[in-house]
Parts: sequence; structure tokens; C-alpha cells
Amino acid sequence: MHESMTLQTEKRILSPKEVERLIQENKIPQDYRSRCVDGRYEKTEDLAGIAKPGGDAGSLMAVLGSLVTLGVSLDSDTIPEVLNVVVDTVGGVHNFNFHTDTHHEAEGVACGCGHVAKARKDPEAYGLNIEAIKILDAKLTQLKAQGANEVVLRGEHQEGSVVVINSPDESMAPNNGTEQVFVYNKGADEEIYRKLAKGIALILNMTEDEVFGALTAAANRQLDATLVRLADGLEVYTA
Repeated sequence: MHESMTLQTEKRILSPKEVERLIQENKIPQDYRSRCVDGRYEKTEDLAGIAKPGGDAGSLMAVLGSLVTLGVSLDSDTIPEVLNVVVDTVGGVHNFNFHTDTHHEAEGVACGCGHVAKARKDPEAYGLNIEAIKILDAKLTQLKAQGANEVVLRGEHQEGSVVVINSPDESMAPNNGTEQVFVYNKGADEEIYRKLAKGIALILNMTEDEVFGALTAAANRQLDATLVRLADGLEVYTA
């Protein structure tokens, strides 16, 4: 099933049959590593299975958004420990994945991902503030220097739809060489935030449900903000 978003794009919108064919042809094993929702990732044996806004950088951004919502001071000494929960959850720095692209690579900033770049331009829309963006950029720069994986995506955005995958155990590659879609592994992403909530709750002396609610609210707000900016006009399919 699908729902329509207001059409404001010149990209070729994929038909339901085209999307269904792409889903069937591009299924990949779910390996529980993260990548961004970006449609430019090529189908390779090493392609991460969880497509989520911003990849692991998006998890950091959602955590910062949840701290703003919870009223936790970003000057607190616990902030580095809270952010390290994201790194620990993915299995360490060398398993932390995010991306830039050929348009942003020369700018010298860590993470030229559209999800993060749009938040930098309009923090309020993403439930963030200037201090949160500074902390995010500093952490991503640190992680990159320590050996985190920053993939460089090439080419132009040509996504013709958005595919939301509810099962945490299923995944797909976002393009077949000629057609692209934004892919969001909603079920797997929610499991990530449940794990993060457990670790962060211990640090903040809050309940796991309280932190999980703030995390998912922040992540959903940030996802919606990016959809409006990068995927407006595309059909959203649930797989």
C-alpha cells in the first residue's frame, strides 16, 4: 500500500509495479549494520542492511534531539558518555557508518549526508539547536579521525519513491543501476533505539521507556523534516 505526498519534483516517479520489481530484485541479507536511506548506495556484498536516516550519524542526531526534548543540559559532563552509547551499540568506532558524497567531499566537513546537512541549516526544524549541531559535528570529526567508516556516494539523487520496510529482518539495496529509491528500515531502526534507550537511561537515571519515547519522537521528527526537504512528491510504499 502507499500514500501520496505533494508532487514538487521533476524526478521520474516509479510506478507501483516498478517499485515491487525493484524490491524483489534487490533483496539483501539483513546484517544489522547501518547505512543512510540514500538511494545512491550500490548493491554490493558489503552493503549494510539497515537503511536509516543518516546511518549511525543519524542515531547521534536523534540522541541529541532527545536530550533537548528531555531538558538535559548539553553542557553536562554526561554528554560524551551518552553519545558513546551509540558507538558502543554498533560495536565500536570501526563499525560506525555514515557518508558524504562527491558534492560535499571537498568541503572538509565530516558527514556530507543530506539528512545531517539539512539539520545544520535549520536546527529548529529538526528539534535541535546550535549547540547540539556543534556537538554533533565535533563528534563526527572525532570519529572520522579515529577510523569510522565514511562512504563517499557518487552521482545525483534520482530516487523515484520511498520504501519503508517494517520487518527488522528484511532489507534491500536502494538501486539497480538505473532506478533509485529511498529505503528506510523502520523495524530495524526502532530496535536500535530500544538498545540505545537502555544504555542512555542508566546514565541519565531515567526509565528506559522515557528515553525510548524521547528518542523515537526525535528520530521521527528528524525523518519527517528530511522527507519534506529531499523526498517531497514521492510515493511512500510499505514493504
